[in-house]
Amino acid sequence: MPWARAVQETLDNPNLVLLSLLKTPNREDEFEWISSVNHMQASLIRLKQKETAHVNSLDDAKQFRVGSIRGYGSASFLKQEGFEENKNLALVAEPALLWKLLYMGRIDFALANFETGKYEISDAGFNPNDATSEYVIEALGADLFVATGLKTEQDKVSSLKHALSILKANGEYARILKKWGLEPIESAH
Repeated sequence: MPWARAVQETLDNPNLVLLSLLKTPNREDEFEWISSVNHMQASLIRLKQKETAHVNSLDDAKQFRVGSIRGYGSASFLKQEGFEENKNLALVAEPALLWKLLYMGRIDFALANFETGKYEISDAGFNPNDATSEYVIEALGADLFVATGLKTEQDKVSSLKHALSILKANGEYARILKKWGLEPIESAH
């Protein structure tokens, strides 16, 4: 389902889990934060063939069209930085649409985590080797979490926390990350 809807469903209903959610000040008290699971570093991603799209700052990027996912922290960040929908910001409901916009030339950059974005690009039917990270946005580097809504019973939250701690302690969690080309992080506990 679209991300914004998934977040709302998790807030409204018990026993739903989001994998993975960025912990922001606005969200801190709205969810039960089960465990950090990985680190995300967002960047402006462009097609390699688009040689005219070079930026060294967010201000540089304002002259281009940048895409993000509606409901993502990155979309809110771009708005706070002065990007405007239907001007230099395009928001879509799901990752496949974001990558389609980029690969069809409707946007110049997609704001995403390039490591996991490679899988989304491939799933959307495009070649991730045709894209490159143009500009890393340090302010959007953060740990991602497994989280559930406050309506989930505490015993279930505790069980999930315990199960994840076992997976991390016995090495299975690191093996899963490695399988998907991701590196375990020190702060993922």
